[in-house]
Amino acid sequence: MNLAIIDANPSAGEDRLASVTAGWLAWEIARAGIEIVAPGHADVVFVVYPGAVDWSQAVGRSLRRHGLAPQRSHRQRPYVIAGGAVDATPLTALRIANAVAVGEGYRFVRTLTSLVREGCNVADISAWIREYPHAIEASQIDGMERDAERPWLMARIADPLASPDDYVDWTTPPVRCDDQVVRIQASRGCRGRCAYCATTWRQRYAVNPNSNVIVSMVSQLDRRGERVQLITNDAADLPYYGRLRVATDSQSYTIRAVLNPAVRRSLIARPPKMARFGVEGLSERIRLAFGKPIPNQMLLDLFDDLQTHRVPFHAFFVPCAPYETAEDVDEFRSLYRDLARLARYGVSRIKLTTFTPTPPAPLARFSPSFAVGDPRNEIVHWVARNCASRHIVLVAGSSRRGLVRRVAEQLSIPTTVARQLLESDTTVDLAPTLDDYRRLPPELIAWPVAAAIRYKIGEVYRRRMGGHAA
Repeated sequence: MNLAIIDANPSAGEDRLASVTAGWLAWEIARAGIEIVAPGHADVVFVVYPGAVDWSQAVGRSLRRHGLAPQRSHRQRPYVIAGGAVDATPLTALRIANAVAVGEGYRFVRTLTSLVREGCNVADISAWIREYPHAIEASQIDGMERDAERPWLMARIADPLASPDDYVDWTTPPVRCDDQVVRIQASRGCRGRCAYCATTWRQRYAVNPNSNVIVSMVSQLDRRGERVQLITNDAADLPYYGRLRVATDSQSYTIRAVLNPAVRRSLIARPPKMARFGVEGLSERIRLAFGKPIPNQMLLDLFDDLQTHRVPFHAFFVPCAPYETAEDVDEFRSLYRDLARLARYGVSRIKLTTFTPTPPAPLARFSPSFAVGDPRNEIVHWVARNCASRHIVLVAGSSRRGLVRRVAEQLSIPTTVARQLLESDTTVDLAPTLDDYRRLPPELIAWPVAAAIRYKIGEVYRRRMGGHAA
């Protein structure tokens, strides 16, 4: 039986893998002594894409480029297996893939390659996946019914089909990606419990225990002239962060860590080429509801400190949050105006990443309204007219059309239904009761944090934002 890899990353090519996961897969298959063939000649294809956003579009385009039908129902072969963050949208993913691995996937891939070596065929692989506790086979969802009035819900509560496998093999080698950055796996998940973020809810937080190896590896790679990045949601939380003696490439930190003066001094002493962190909420009120209570003045003090020490930053904000108001947008404008006035060194970035209901985060149950204008576009136009700065670049997210497609993908619904949701006069609570919440398609996965807990966190958010109960 032949295996192939399709890297749906936009920078990948037919004969070039671009992402960390694709590089690891190629290494695992080669280590198993199995030859990788072209997708058109393969019995089984692993499809790799770095996240859940625009997954269907990117993967469908890549399959077509290789002469393969993107719809599972239109394809006799090969058997396509997907993984990564797309496991949070199993009904969407399994329109294309024949199977989805849930969680890290190390055991899954190694067991599958051993079955291939033993001479198993595609039917054997399909049967094994149906029994495997951390994967879903397409036949397991066939025949599942939707709620007739609310198509983003299942008709009834279903038992979870799989649970995430959180086993990580920390000894896998670093990979040089298409952007020529060598990435070392430093941690998985996140220690935070931010209500909007899927990362913290889909996998348990774990740190690579091989700290001495990583510190040595970073130094050696730097001496060779390599650009190095630690794959982690918060470099400052790593126990060996203070022992690094070289600057990493663009590096991610949590805003909670960077606001700590001691951590910030450590960051400034060995500054990355760019410090990335998520602020998220446009206003203090939204940040409190998100679970990130950060005063505006504290943010300005942070930006000023980084500017003083010539550390470029990339700060993420999430406009169009559920129950957001015009007052929240006005508060962000004031914050941005003050930031533009204090910016005086280099080029830093503020990125607007429009809210999308991304499972299994607690706020995936809300669809915000776009009926009264688009706050993201309003902010972009206002900055262009009033606060242009040579030191701050404002980066906007995808178009409205792209947002409709993303919401449809995350909720596993037609784009027509997604458009109707976004054009509602108010935020739509997609699952106002706990029973409703348990009927959301992502709940076909038994996530590490129970549905009841995530539902309660959504209730706290709704109350803090002044949303009305159903």
